[in-house]
Amino acid sequence: MESLRPVHEPWFELIEGDGFTYTPPRTDRYTGVSGGADWGPSSQMLQLARGGDLPTMFLSVFTLSTLKFIAERTTDYAYKDWVVPTPRLDRDGNTTRRPIMSAIFPQRGETLPLNARHRCLVTKKKKMFKVTEHFILAWLGAVMTAGAFFNGDNNRGIDAIYSNASYGVSIPFIQNTMPQTAFIFLRNFIHFSRTKDQQPSGRRGYDPLFKVRSIINMLMERIRTVWIAGDRVTIDESMIRYMGRAIAFIQYMPRKPIKHGIKVFAVCCSYTGVLLGFEVYCGSSAVEGTDNSAVAVVDRLLKDNNLTNNCRGRILYTDNWYTTMSLAYHLYNKYGYFFCGAMVPTDKKAREDLDVPFLKLSNGAQDKVPRGWFREACIQRKTDTGKIFYIQHTTWKDRKQ
Repeated sequence: MESLRPVHEPWFELIEGDGFTYTPPRTDRYTGVSGGADWGPSSQMLQLARGGDLPTMFLSVFTLSTLKFIAERTTDYAYKDWVVPTPRLDRDGNTTRRPIMSAIFPQRGETLPLNARHRCLVTKKKKMFKVTEHFILAWLGAVMTAGAFFNGDNNRGIDAIYSNASYGVSIPFIQNTMPQTAFIFLRNFIHFSRTKDQQPSGRRGYDPLFKVRSIINMLMERIRTVWIAGDRVTIDESMIRYMGRAIAFIQYMPRKPIKHGIKVFAVCCSYTGVLLGFEVYCGSSAVEGTDNSAVAVVDRLLKDNNLTNNCRGRILYTDNWYTTMSLAYHLYNKYGYFFCGAMVPTDKKAREDLDVPFLKLSNGAQDKVPRGWFREACIQRKTDTGKIFYIQHTTWKDRKQ
């Protein structure tokens, strides 16, 4: 019978009553960061939360230095960078009415083209905005407030916060914070990078996330300081809704609640789901040499988010996209991580050492085994230092195998 097919060597099946047990050594017990910190908010964030100081909690992640960085980049982008209008073609090859503003970077002493200009023109009727960190903070508050009021209503643009009823919401405290012209200016020109540092596609150093790379790194660095991961973390995919055409790495995942959008690999606290770090999946547009295999993605997420320091004994949970024998060995051999993941069984007949021991049962075989049927098997492995450990595989039937 398929359900009784013996496992291949070097796997051995665990049978009730055979007396085999394995307990990880005491040296593999998780002791936490600096010898005993439990999962949860850091002491600084916990103190702020107890005091009910929500603005300071927000600024502990989105710091004033980060807001100042955004203000400087936005000022350069709007008022200091030089651009020239370049014809733009539509899908039929016809020139559109509005050209593209292409950036130019003249050298000292070089004569500018006659049609060179800044992105945001300053005239008598159109004044120049002084972009500061407080300006950015007020704008972010207006955007988040609009999101709370509209609650996902895509039929009204964000400008509705300045419109009177019944078409808008007419929020006085936002209108008193900044005029509509200032809000629209920042929405059009907010920037997070120096345009002159960007490399074109195909050239060495090209990064599809160049425009937001700096701000992502800043926020991830701060997030790591406000939450302690604890002994259990989870890695999975998530989707950010996006239906535009400005980026090339849009993904379609029909089983996700958000089916079209930007795919990210996220590492979270298993107890609370708090985000500890993420990596945007750029597909074929990724930086040259980027390895998007499961082992490489997991390794980068753990290392980049400081989850490999004092981590021995920590448990990582994943789904079937990440779960492989290679990943289980890599995590324990390199970091001392325990690993728990789900796998989809296959009907591959030729089995090697790194293949799982149990095959996918045919529909007829699954009908013959009762609900709750299971089998277990183990394999012994050695780390690079000669330390022995075991990997266990379990297959069972619930509604299906």
